Amino acid sequence: GKLNFVDLAGNEDGKKGGSQSKNLDTNCISHSLQSLGSVLHALNSHAAQIPYKETKITQLLQDSMNPSSSVMVMTCIAPHPKFYQDTHNSLCYANKAR
Repeated sequence: GKLNFVDLAGNEDGKKGGSQSKNLDTNCISHSLQSLGSVLHALNSHAAQIPYKETKITQLLQDSMNPSSSVMVMTCIAPHPKFYQDTHNSLCYANKAR
């Protein structure tokens, strides 16, 4: 068997401020999350084609993310109202992996 851990931390809202470099990192992470979400959606809907080639992360995980694999998504959430939107977004994203 094979077990992969992927940490996609840092997907905070880029509008909250920060350096241009941090915003670029956030955009890259956001793109990776969207791509990963597209693969998860394609797998869950039994699509004929799975978009593995969209990003490096989905290419690297291709052999572990296929119709016969089990995928689990863990997300960290914060109960403080200040983090409501980030928590909501994380939970909606994690829900895609079902």
